[in-house]
Amino acid sequence: MSTAEIAELPTVSKKVRIARTAGWIITFVAFLALFTVSKLPEDRIGGLLLDKASDTLSSGTTRIRLSADRTHISLLLLGRIRFKGLNLQVFRDNEPPQSIRWEEARISPSILDLLLGRIGATVRILPKDDLRQKISFWFRRSGEFSLSADLMDGDIGPFALAAGLRATLPLAGSVQLAGNASNPSSLSGEIRLLVGKTQVPAQKIGGFSIPDIRFDDGEIRAAIETGKAKIDALRLGKPDRASDDIRGVASGEITLVRSIEDSQISLRTNVKFSDSVLKSLFLDRKSTRLNSSHVSESRM
Repeated sequence: MSTAEIAELPTVSKKVRIARTAGWIITFVAFLALFTVSKLPEDRIGGLLLDKASDTLSSGTTRIRLSADRTHISLLLLGRIRFKGLNLQVFRDNEPPQSIRWEEARISPSILDLLLGRIGATVRILPKDDLRQKISFWFRRSGEFSLSADLMDGDIGPFALAAGLRATLPLAGSVQLAGNASNPSSLSGEIRLLVGKTQVPAQKIGGFSIPDIRFDDGEIRAAIETGKAKIDALRLGKPDRASDDIRGVASGEITLVRSIEDSQISLRTNVKFSDSVLKSLFLDRKSTRLNSSHVSESRM
């Protein structure tokens, strides 16, 4: 063995010792965290997570409260959290609280997104007898996000409830959307949805009265590229079905810009309302222009 080879041995051994020490430290910290989490009651951890989510979703005069009957946490890899009996309550000033309940919700964090410096997860929601709604997403603090939703006759009314709208709104199809939430002109994606039997009960939103509206089906097809949404089909109800309170179709383009109020709309629409809706809106069917076909070009 040469003198150069002998001199090199301590350097190699030192690197190996450093690597082994670092590995043991990381392993110790990981097991310590695992042990700490495993000793905490699962329902308590679930409660803390739901309280944090409630604070994040609440804004202004709208307060959101999420709670669950039971929480189960699987510690395999990054783990999976399962909430049994998930409740959503919405509180607003001068209004009675509204609530909705799901049988089960499962949240699986994404390892890949964590390695890429993002927060990501897959959420499955069980409204009835099987998992019908699957939502995968990731986001960064900068506002960048990606959303993929697959819906199978899932009622998204509970999600509309969080925005203040009470409705039964079953949807089937998919939504793909990505961009920066703070800049609508960056959005790209695709929306392909079939709308089921919908009911919007009479209510007030933002001081405006909305009459009771019902229709049996609808369709939404749109492609979005760098903020320009091309609406291939937007249909609510059917023109020849008198039982639908709204019978309308629309197509055209919506160009989104950073300042949403400056966005441009160019749509060809044909909308008709039932007599009951028109009476609720205090409109005379003979004098109203709602039941007409026209092309509109305006700013939002």
